[in-house]
Amino acid sequence: MNKNHNIKRTLLTGSCLAGLLIFLIACRSGINDTLAGQTIVFPPQLAILHSADSMQQDKISISARELASDKQLKLVIVTDGNCGACFMELLQWQEYLQQYHKEYESVYKAVIMGAENVFLMEYYLEQMPISLPLYLDTDDLFIESNYLDRNISYTFLLNPHNQVICSGFPLKSKKGHQIMIQKIKKHSRSN
Repeated sequence: MNKNHNIKRTLLTGSCLAGLLIFLIACRSGINDTLAGQTIVFPPQLAILHSADSMQQDKISISARELASDKQLKLVIVTDGNCGACFMELLQWQEYLQQYHKEYESVYKAVIMGAENVFLMEYYLEQMPISLPLYLDTDDLFIESNYLDRNISYTFLLNPHNQVICSGFPLKSKKGHQIMIQKIKKHSRSN
């Protein structure tokens, strides 16, 4: 019985490692096209928490309805407002977008934040001020409307018709950054 148990454990461990290896190889750049072409729905109930006062290219805030109908490229980051690590990731995004502001100049940037506990989210915002435009989605309608997993943070580059060009996290690698910039340039020229 011990021998069978060890064989099962070895097979399970090997399967998990193989799956992890495949995942890591597929995500080396941090960018993927698995959701490309999917139209993203913006529920009108999204509330603006604040506009991006400190980022020059985003001087005005737009309502959720305008966000859905705006006719420009959009970088939409969807995250959990009750997650400290998610706020740290947003700070990384903020630094990245400030560093590469010219490349992202033509792209509207928005963060959609779900939060069951608004007080905890406000605490994180006080501790780690985010200058990106923030939209609050307390009922997770954005997640539900787009059939997304609520336990995963998402980043979408959307065309003017709210279709996914690509998704991912270009901060992970230089290659991911280059892919994202190429897609922005390609789709900026075609509009």
